[in-house]
Amino acid sequence: MKNLRRTTICYILACLLLIGAIVSLNYYIDFRSDIKALQTQLDTKTETINNLSIEKDREVQQLLKIQCRYWNVDYKLAYAIAKLETGNFSSDLFLEYNNIGGMRCGTWLRYSTLNEGVTAYVSMLYNNWISKGLNTPQLINPNYCEGSEWQKQVEEIMEEVN
Repeated sequence: MKNLRRTTICYILACLLLIGAIVSLNYYIDFRSDIKALQTQLDTKTETINNLSIEKDREVQQLLKIQCRYWNVDYKLAYAIAKLETGNFSSDLFLEYNNIGGMRCGTWLRYSTLNEGVTAYVSMLYNNWISKGLNTPQLINPNYCEGSEWQKQVEEIMEEVN
């Protein structure tokens, strides 16, 4: 009788373990399918953001080219600084304020349109730096920020620009 009781208890425990394993497996499968669904949503949103970023980048390039010709500012320099300062044209300041140069006067400057922001940015570059002979990252850097990382980053972006 003792052996039968012991065998029955072992059998019940084994069944409970098996049931627990099956339940855990079902949760694991559900969890994995949830993760796959979330990954698909994330990939879709990332692709949308990347496409918007590419469109904004093209728009900025066109507007910068026009303003740089007008103000006689090196397009590659203006573009590289703007791209660096806006985090590849993705910062809230850029997206919400049309501020492509991190410009402020006490508070961040807000522009109604991207064209207005680009115009203000290029004229600021001209008036603050270019007109004073500071027309390269190397010449601008000591007056703009400490350290040489900024200069190196701007120069790297300039090399990528067509």
